[in-house]
Amino acid sequence: MDPGQARSSALRDCTQADRAARGVAFKRAREVAICRWPSSAQNTARAHLFLTSPDAETV
Repeated sequence: MDPGQARSSALRDCTQADRAARGVAFKRAREVAICRWPSSAQNTARAHLFLTSPDAETV
């Protein structure tokens, strides 16, 4: 594998790991939102707000 391929492969792995981490965080936030706000119409928006709030890690 040449250096270009290695870099491309590492970048792809990094992107996949980042996407997976965001997916897990979103699922967790949505579960929290469902518990806190039972109205299903609001769950996705609330989960998004939870994920993007500065204190999302501490909630």
